[in-house]
Amino acid sequence: MRTTAMAAALLVLTQCAPAQDPMTAASGNESAIDCIDLGAVTSRAAEDERTIRFDMIGGAVYRNRLPGRCPGLQSSSRGFGTLAFDVQGNRLCRGDLLRVVDSARGSGGYRSAVPCPLGDFIPAEPAPGAR
Repeated sequence: MRTTAMAAALLVLTQCAPAQDPMTAASGNESAIDCIDLGAVTSRAAEDERTIRFDMIGGAVYRNRLPGRCPGLQSSSRGFGTLAFDVQGNRLCRGDLLRVVDSARGSGGYRSAVPCPLGDFIPAEPAPGAR
């Protein structure tokens, strides 16, 4: 009986909660979005081992903070590797996988790091002089 009452109370509480915009991130940052249009990306650069900056057509800038550290990410922005994204369609979304692809020195092949999931896309200020 007590379990039924608790389940009914939870049902009522979830129905009273405000509806969340599907493009709002689960991180609690109301300005964060889940996806960006790949065709609108003009450049991208890793800022550290967990953060990628995406510059967009029209001057918008988004930072993606990965849930965890992605080894080799920052060195890829210094020319020591390439970022490869595993995406479906023409949008890059939270949860899509990123790999840092590095040329394997001496073997003529390529090495790919373990996949790293993307986080939310947070609007950021353009770099000074970029406007």
